[in-house]
Amino acid sequence: MVDATVKEFGRVDFLICNSGALWWKNVDATPMSKYDLVQGVNARGTFACVAACLPHMRRQNFGRVVVMSPPVDSRLLKGHVAYCISKFGMTMIAEGVAKVGSGGGRGGFFFCFFFFVIIVVVFGFLGLC
Repeated sequence: MVDATVKEFGRVDFLICNSGALWWKNVDATPMSKYDLVQGVNARGTFACVAACLPHMRRQNFGRVVVMSPPVDSRLLKGHVAYCISKFGMTMIAEGVAKVGSGGGRGGFFFCFFFFVIIVVVFGFLGLC
């Protein structure tokens, strides 16, 4: 996907990771196939896309990456463990890459996680707001 984009347009400036595998069940109601699905789509998919885009963004000295994921908050875990692990993994990817020099706008890069929409939905669903 990334190589095809660079071949067609000559660069990749933006990546928005908005994964959507959803599984809101307790651990004992989560088959491994569902666990693997949410991990593969959400955390692994984000990791793969970021890893593929970063070399191009570094070469260009410009890139913007937005990861649609919540802050790590254990209040979200009840009944949603597999999903939260996958979404918290996305948050860790965003924070980890930002901490090694790609974030904060330095060198033409900006890397963040965005959680407003997800927080409203999840917290509202759980009755936390």
